[in-house]
Amino acid sequence: MRCPECGSKRVLVLVHSLRALCGACMYQWCPPDDVDLMRVARGAAAISETIAMDLPPDPPEAAVSSELSEPPEPA
Repeated sequence: MRCPECGSKRVLVLVHSLRALCGACMYQWCPPDDVDLMRVARGAAAISETIAMDLPPDPPEAAVSSELSEPPEPA
């Protein structure tokens, strides 16, 4: 699942407005006077960064050229 705001594959957090956002977007979106929500957003952003570092990178997009006649070499 990806964050609908930024498209990242970070952990999604369901906030009280019933929107699913990653921790970083939630931190930017949440009202600064809501102390509890800010605490959750900071924690979610920190957890998301940790998990994002552990995720493998996205595979490169496949070439769509019709001129590509040879299969890619194995890594």
